[in-house]
Amino acid sequence: MSVVIEIENAVNLRKARRLSGVSSNVETVELALEEYIKVRESKLSKRKKEDLPRSYWDDLFSQPQIPSNVVIKAIEDEREDRF
Repeated sequence: MSVVIEIENAVNLRKARRLSGVSSNVETVELALEEYIKVRESKLSKRKKEDLPRSYWDDLFSQPQIPSNVVIKAIEDEREDRF
């Protein structure tokens, strides 16, 4: 697939070309795209690995909630024990 692009910052293009060691602007842009894709895929897969599995959330919210009167009683009991 052929695409025509306009690079407005010629200085950055020259720097990228020099750093990459390629001989053409086309190769420079292709390498930049490959690097960008590699970095983004790495970040996305890392983020996905850090997410908790769906089963964790299903298990968490399938448990019945603690009634508020039990929570209030526990707090009151804790306060009485401190004083």
